[in-house]
Amino acid sequence: MPEAYAWMEGQLYVYTGNLATSAVVAYAQQCNLSLAWGTVNNETLAGTYYDYSTGKRADLSVGMVMTFDGTLRRLADSATAVHIKFINSSINGTAGYMLYSGRIDTLPIAGADNGVFTQSLTYHCNVWSGF
Repeated sequence: MPEAYAWMEGQLYVYTGNLATSAVVAYAQQCNLSLAWGTVNNETLAGTYYDYSTGKRADLSVGMVMTFDGTLRRLADSATAVHIKFINSSINGTAGYMLYSGRIDTLPIAGADNGVFTQSLTYHCNVWSGF
């Protein structure tokens, strides 16, 4: 029986069009992905209940994103939707999520004495798939 997937290494591929031509690859740490399915629960006069879907939303936050250039900032500034391929790797292989047609909400940059500048990232979208 294989082991569960553990967070050994994470990567983000952030792109606007074709993954092969416009992606920036970033090393990712301290990641949180929240998937939500909204519903409204209503009672009828007969006493039965019905659930109505109000939509889906995925929120991604990454505590530390490391890249070699300013492409993430340019993608956040773009007027088009941004897609993210979110991958974690372990001994048994890789798993992750494809997040489609979302927006980068925040892209804070932090620096410290004798350290490198790091970025964090928050992102949201309404369409995703897992692999």
